[in-house]
Amino acid sequence: MDIVSARLNRFLIAAALGLLVAFAWALSTDQPPSAAVIRGDFPAFYTMATIANRGEGAALYDLESQRRIQNEVWPSLQGSVLPAAYPAFLAALIEPLGALSPPSARVVWTAAMVLCVVVAGIVIARASPRLHGVTWQVIVVALLFSPLFLGVLGGQIVGLSVLLYAALISLERRKGRGGEVLMGVVAGLWMYKPHFSLAIVATFFLRRQWLAVMIWLTTSVILWAIGVAVAGSEWLSHWYSFVQTFAHIDLSTNAAQMTGVVPSLYVLCGWLGCSVSSRAEVWEMVTILSSLVVPCALALAVWRPILPRDRGLIVVVGPLLVLFAPAVNFYDIALAALPLLTLLRPDRRSDLVIAGVIVALSQGVMLVKDTGTEGLCFAFATLLAALFVKAASRERAEVVRRE
Repeated sequence: MDIVSARLNRFLIAAALGLLVAFAWALSTDQPPSAAVIRGDFPAFYTMATIANRGEGAALYDLESQRRIQNEVWPSLQGSVLPAAYPAFLAALIEPLGALSPPSARVVWTAAMVLCVVVAGIVIARASPRLHGVTWQVIVVALLFSPLFLGVLGGQIVGLSVLLYAALISLERRKGRGGEVLMGVVAGLWMYKPHFSLAIVATFFLRRQWLAVMIWLTTSVILWAIGVAVAGSEWLSHWYSFVQTFAHIDLSTNAAQMTGVVPSLYVLCGWLGCSVSSRAEVWEMVTILSSLVVPCALALAVWRPILPRDRGLIVVVGPLLVLFAPAVNFYDIALAALPLLTLLRPDRRSDLVIAGVIVALSQGVMLVKDTGTEGLCFAFATLLAALFVKAASRERAEVVRRE
């Protein structure tokens, strides 16, 4: 039985065609070289891949080497640089991109991220009984959500993050040691964004999934060794130092488009006339405090559960990350929308209205977030988190009534 109305299906079919046209146009149109930089992190990934492909791994975290490569490829940068601040093992994994021309590499990268979103939609639809039979609709709605759409189109790695998160949500419901092993592997693969991976590992500790912890640790060590093969035995310390520098640069330019309390306080300090050094000190202090919120909130969710008994703890991680991770950008709000999607019921009109409003609001935020409207992304992420808590509480109450 089709649980989605024919009218809504027709709308989603039209939207799917529109998405195909948008992606085809963006990847095929003749754009100025600077467009790749304006539209996201792709130059950073391409720089890492190029350095690995040339065998120059020792210079992976040398800003001048990154500047030289990016200005060779995109002369319109005129000496500026988009720092590549991801762990060294990622350079090894994406090294084949460095053998391609920038336009070809961008097509391959974007296609890979779209594929990740498609697979994530399939995984989530199969993991949630209420979403059975609406898989393609789930995929279209996910891509209509502007943070995810803009992130994929802009060359971010958000598609892979969404896939890994969807896999973890699905695997958490599997019983037995096999599920724990796979969860540990997936959490380890997410170490290209360590704060995301560590939040997942916190759930392993709270649920006493020691096998998952050990597999995560083993996977992380393997990735570290891959990084050593690319950038030398001291790459981890070089990367950490580079990240510290990059974080301050990123905050000074992108804080208004970030989602959490940490960048929001950074912006607030700017409004109050604080110096750059003072804002950096506030950022470091609040980062430590906010990083404690995630494990504490997860522990509270175990002690005073808001989810039905058949739900895992990992769905709580996404909304927590976008609010309390040190630096989460607009496109990563998808990590808060994904768990909410698993709680919505497509056979309930009110839930469809909520989904439509969220998609519409996301499009509005996308249109105005670059106009200097600071705090807007944080407000949107907070709204999604609040809707998640309300939906989870409603579902738990319904389960209790049935019992």
